[in-house]
Amino acid sequence: MTGKHWFGLYFLAAVFCYSCQKDQVGQIAGIRIIDHPSQAGGQSQLVAGSHENLLCSWLEYLDDTLVELRYTALQDDEWTKSTTIGSGSNWFVNWADFPSVVDGAGFLAAHWLEYRGKGTYEYDVKIALSADGRDWNQTLVPHRDSVKAEHGFVSLLPTMENDLMAVWLDGRFTEIADQQGDGHHHGGGAMTLRTAVISKEGKITDEYELDHRVCDCCQTDAAMTDQGPVVVYRNRTETEIRDIYLVRMVEGVWQEPYPVHNDHWKIGGCPVNGPAVSAMGNQVVVVWYTMADNIPRVKLSFSRDAGANFDSVMMLSHHQPLGRVDVEFIDAKTVLATWMEETEGHAQIMAAIVTTDLHRSPSFSLVETSSSRSSGFPQIARVNNRVYLSWTAVDSDDSKVKTAEILFR
Repeated sequence: MTGKHWFGLYFLAAVFCYSCQKDQVGQIAGIRIIDHPSQAGGQSQLVAGSHENLLCSWLEYLDDTLVELRYTALQDDEWTKSTTIGSGSNWFVNWADFPSVVDGAGFLAAHWLEYRGKGTYEYDVKIALSADGRDWNQTLVPHRDSVKAEHGFVSLLPTMENDLMAVWLDGRFTEIADQQGDGHHHGGGAMTLRTAVISKEGKITDEYELDHRVCDCCQTDAAMTDQGPVVVYRNRTETEIRDIYLVRMVEGVWQEPYPVHNDHWKIGGCPVNGPAVSAMGNQVVVVWYTMADNIPRVKLSFSRDAGANFDSVMMLSHHQPLGRVDVEFIDAKTVLATWMEETEGHAQIMAAIVTTDLHRSPSFSLVETSSSRSSGFPQIARVNNRVYLSWTAVDSDDSKVKTAEILFR
């Protein structure tokens, strides 16, 4: 089978079904590898396109300094020839803060991080737009503070009006403290969470500060409900409690942020482990990592009212999880959650199926990977009722993006 082969096809007893009974939960059967055009790269991101196609973006490492942002589309179970969006030797490349490509229903958008100063954390978010996926000449910076500080951990979300909503962590208030301190933003002023709307012509509107004090370097995530967008992130209180918060828009107005769940994780530094969110209709699911009480856990919670309230919390893992979570609705009653667990010097990318009435399948190992930072954050996406996985395979010489379809029974 050219460009693909079967891998890890395990058979479990229960039969997967999308409209299962209350006490029936589908099972994962394994994965089917799909060869990826990456040669020496990482930091992949998967996203469903507006035409029910799958897009994968990643950074290709050309040498010690030069990188390219590339993307490819899945057609007939094979990845197309990759397209280069941009390249640079002055990009900020970080294992946890990865670029992305999204399909905005009429145009495509991509983002990466680019230095604007000489400091370690002096870089901007760059967003490129394209009408056809080939010409990416139009670029912009969504934050207009002109401060040499950290701006990153971006989430891009197409809106109902066919614009693009960008969300990012913004370090404009850390700049003065950085100049007076040791040059590291964690000892300075508070990182904020900000958003703006970008039209396909590149016009920036609706700039807004969503939260005035957040964790410095945990990923953000965003999803669209029938009532509007929701954004999840790790908050940071004055007493260094860093739990997962959600902020949502209702009738065009951003509401006050609130905790998805009060884990009461007190930690003096950023854990670099953000949450993931998915939505279908007005149902929302959030998955996150916490180490409250010095016990590492991965947790999940559902909302049935577009993020206004959340149900009881489900424990997904307390067996040495590393976090690095993701989640996708399979259908209106079922989600697939993924995370990483450490196992004797290596790591496993784990998965479980969970129903909205809080029944779950056993945890299932999808693939073994490295526990190092360079292995990054595995990603999942659903297209045409099929779910796909991407991750970074690391060996002693290099790293490479891997992709697969997740199989169910």
